[in-house]
Amino acid sequence: MQKFVEFDLRRQRKGTTVEVTLSAQAYVRLMDSQNYALYKTGKKYEFYGGLVKVTPHRLAIPYDGIWHIAVDTGKEVFPYPIEAKIRMVQE
Repeated sequence: MQKFVEFDLRRQRKGTTVEVTLSAQAYVRLMDSQNYALYKTGKKYEFYGGLVKVTPHRLAIPYDGIWHIAVDTGKEVFPYPIEAKIRMVQE
């Protein structure tokens, strides 16, 4: 199973901005609770985001709900260490 860093954003409103800062390039996936559960079990899921090479990187919450961010290297074997931080941005 792929290792990842997870952030539970709890309930967020549409349009809220999340800023992600990474120590190296990584995949950043913003998912609602249903898709996050599928992601964790290796099933097909949908997400917002993708490979982030430059940080900080901002993502907008697309609709009201409970949200998670998963950060991983995209490598299942011997993933390189990644540090990730998030903050909610007031705009």
